Formats: sequence, structure tokens, C-alpha cells
Amino acid sequence: MIITRPRHLLVAGMTILSGCLMAQDVADSPDSLAKARHEVEINAGAIHNRVIDEGFTASKLKFTGNTPAFQATYRRTGEKIVIHAGLYAAFGKVRTADQRISSRMYQYRISASVLRPLFKSGTSSSKIHLFIGGELSSMIYMRYDEKQIYNVSAMFIHGLYVHALGQLDLNSRSSISAELFVPGLLFTRYVAADGGANVDLKPEADHPLELIFNKAAIASPVPFPYLRCKFGYSLKLSQRVSFAASYEFSRLRDQSEGTLRAYGNQILTGFKFHF
Repeated sequence: MIITRPRHLLVAGMTILSGCLMAQDVADSPDSLAKARHEVEINAGAIHNRVIDEGFTASKLKFTGNTPAFQATYRRTGEKIVIHAGLYAAFGKVRTADQRISSRMYQYRISASVLRPLFKSGTSSSKIHLFIGGELSSMIYMRYDEKQIYNVSAMFIHGLYVHALGQLDLNSRSSISAELFVPGLLFTRYVAADGGANVDLKPEADHPLELIFNKAAIASPVPFPYLRCKFGYSLKLSQRVSFAASYEFSRLRDQSEGTLRAYGNQILTGFKFHF
């Protein structure tokens, strides 16, 4: 097997994405390059989390809570290809139903997508666009408590996803969109420190990249260990600025070290800057 470790997958994926970008620049004519649109989107909001993590609590305790979330995205739209690159972070506290036990939760994701137009139809003011492509992403989902549970658990997910995007231009100023991210090839790793009893983690503790990427295993894409869908709205305020709002649902499942089930319902608002 050529790709034997997640780091090799990331290198291969970035090489593919870079090749697509270079091929697009070569294929585009000067006129089409002039028509390429760039935008940077900055969003903030909150995510409602529901989590059961047996590796973290050695039980089926359910934690819930709202945590702040932040996202930054770059998008380049050309005639033949659309490029996405994004950073995401959410962190805060979640608690049990009786509020007696709390833990800190951290979620981080870096991603890049390449999409190609699949379908386009409509009038001059109202259009439907469909895009299909792939996303390469790496995510960290971590929980930490030092007083009551005395444990740390983390789920690392690296992989390639099928990325589908549909957009409806309602008029010249506003649009709605829907996105779906379905796992294709995933490498996952779940770790729990067990209050320091997990001696296998000690040699990796001083080397974060080793902890994140080593010993990750291929995960079956079915029944979709990590799935996301997103719905968005955009309203142009001026030639250079648009208002943006989105709702996203996410589901994370893993049974390598007990049962981990996590669900997220997220609302973000912010602005897009066009140039």
C-alpha cells in the first residue's frame, strides 16, 4: 500500500490539490483569470454539543453545553474550478444534566476543497449551481478535566471527503446554499490518558505531531464516523461586503475504545469580503 500513514495521506492530498491549482492556472485564459472571484469569510457563533464518551468517563454519562465557535474561510471561484480553504475552532465547557460534573472541550479543523461545476441553470437574476469535488481535512476533538474525572481524551480524524455544494441565487443580492461532506478515506485515532495511567502516550506527549498522526488506523466510511451538512444564507451589502449566516449539523462516532458519540448543532454569522 502506497499510503501507509496519515501524514503520507496529507502530503499526497496537498500534492493533488496543488496540482489542481496549477492545472487551473495553465488552463485559464487571461480573460477567465480576470473573471475569477476571491472572497474571505469571517464567522463567529456558538455550537450546542451533546457527547457520550466512555473512554473519558468509563460510563455513559452525557455531557451537553454551548461553546463559542469561530471560522475563517477563503474561496476562489473560477470558470472551471472552485477552491475552498478553511480554519475552524470551538472551545468551552460542557456539563452533565445535574450540572455536577463539567469538562473542557476543544474542536479544531483545517481543511481544503477543490470543486468543479456539475450543473447550472436559471435566468439572469436567479440561478441554480451544483458543484462536486473533494475535501482534505484534519480534525482534533479533545476533552479535558483535571479535578473530577482526572482524564484527557482526544479523537483525531484525517481524511478525504466527497464535498457536494448546491447554491440557489434568489436574486442579484442574495443566495442560499447547502453543503454535504461524506467520508471517503479516513484515518482515525482515539486516545485516553486515563489519569496518567496510559504509559503508551508518555513518549509521544512531548511530540504533538507524533501524538496526532502515529498509530492512526483506516476507518470504515460506513456508518460514517464523521458526517457534516451545512446550510447557508448570503446577502450582498455592497460591492465588496456581504452578510453571511449558516447552520451546520455534525455527527461523530467511534467505537475503538468504548463508545464515543458526539452531535453538534451550530449557528454562525459573519461577513464575506470580495476582491
